[in-house]
Amino acid sequence: MLEVYVDGGCHGNGTANPVCYGSFKIGDEDIVKLVFPELKTNNEAEYESYISVMRKLGDREAIVYTDSQLVVN
Repeated sequence: MLEVYVDGGCHGNGTANPVCYGSFKIGDEDIVKLVFPELKTNNEAEYESYISVMRKLGDREAIVYTDSQLVVN
């Protein structure tokens, strides 16, 4: 089964000038780094990172690992 790792975060979470980012790794592929200039919080970055990896996966099945309880639940 294909393993996927995904994470998101934010420097200045909830402030006027946050820097939100994310990353994911699908199997043996290189890590993909993301920047989300329009987002404001770490939770938004977690969700957008997850959405990005799901778009890249398409219809492939995978086990997804994340540290975001919000995204998982």
